[in-house]
Amino acid sequence: KYNDVGSNLFFWQFEKLAPGTYNVNIFREGASNCAFDTILTIGQNAVPKATISTVGATCNGMPDGQLYVKVEGGVKPYSFRIKGFPYTITDTVFRVDSLLGNTYNLTIVDSVDCTIKSTFQIPQPSRINPKVINFSKPFCSLANGDIGIKVLGGSPPYLYAIDESDFFEGADTFTYTYKYLKSGKHFVSVKDRKGCIDTLTYNLVGIPLMTTQAIKSIPALCEANIGEEVKVVTGSFKPYTYQLDNETIFPTRDSIRFEGLKPGEHRLKITDSIGCEYFGGLKKFLIIMS
Repeated sequence: KYNDVGSNLFFWQFEKLAPGTYNVNIFREGASNCAFDTILTIGQNAVPKATISTVGATCNGMPDGQLYVKVEGGVKPYSFRIKGFPYTITDTVFRVDSLLGNTYNLTIVDSVDCTIKSTFQIPQPSRINPKVINFSKPFCSLANGDIGIKVLGGSPPYLYAIDESDFFEGADTFTYTYKYLKSGKHFVSVKDRKGCIDTLTYNLVGIPLMTTQAIKSIPALCEANIGEEVKVVTGSFKPYTYQLDNETIFPTRDSIRFEGLKPGEHRLKITDSIGCEYFGGLKKFLIIMS
């Protein structure tokens, strides 16, 4: 059938036809002997196809992964959506940067609404995971403590650092012991061959220093000698060695009584079984005559 537009031109448009071959018959209504037959073919544009490649993130949690997409077929320009954000491109090859390691959905649409949907993954290495496996407590307020760690993940071999030190190699691939440490908080860092770094914080508690208490002091009467008793209250290791005025005594108890002391200044040093000294040296105490 035809559409009479009131002139010698006759026009009819068939819409929303799928690709394929169609038989078309044109005739004047009521005049079957006035007809025309033909065959029409509805073609289609090449279906768009996408080739996807990725570059993984260098480190776990680092946003430096990349997506490369090459689109063939369809009708330019293309638009695509990734990470919830729309983009429009006119080229057939494009790249997306700054991607975290993850799985993403990609949608590409050409100018006639042909759509491609795909899923791709940005790989990433496992996280470097240092763990403390042993330690030794520092004593005497000296730098003689240790922290031993074991490392998993990342890309071995590893380099090690502690606090503000530079990175250095370890003798073993997966374990290392940091030595000569004082008590307190330490920042243990591990770097793998890709330059990825992970740091843990560990509080190394030292052996407490000894504290003392003067139990009793007997004042001197005139020129008489007096006595002084001293007790180790907390900390350190027994037995203790007491040294008064350069004279060494080895008691068997936590406290000791010094007798027969003359008025004046006396020097006392207490040393425990591992060599820690009371206050790191000599303590002076003064005996005053009554």
